[in-house]
Amino acid sequence: DQVDALKTAVEKQQARVEEAKQALADFVKQDTPAPAVDLDALQQKVLAAQTRVDKAQERLEMAKQQQLDTVDALQMGLEKQQSKLKEAQDALAEASK
Repeated sequence: DQVDALKTAVEKQQARVEEAKQALADFVKQDTPAPAVDLDALQQKVLAAQTRVDKAQERLEMAKQQQLDTVDALQMGLEKQQSKLKEAQDALAEASK
């Protein structure tokens, strides 16, 4: 009968749904370890970035005192170094959690 055929089709689809649910549950259960983060390397990166920011600030102050034409370029360079420092600090903070 058509009713029996439809019931069989529904049962097959329900079995497929259950298989898919089980596959999803198995995937979610997998303990995928987070990649190892080298905190020392991140700390060194932060220190290096801080040193670059400090030097850029010194150069900018010197250029301002001497009224050099390079003040704008040095200001942009300082802002870029500060941005990189913030990124390094954020990465270290995230890895330290």
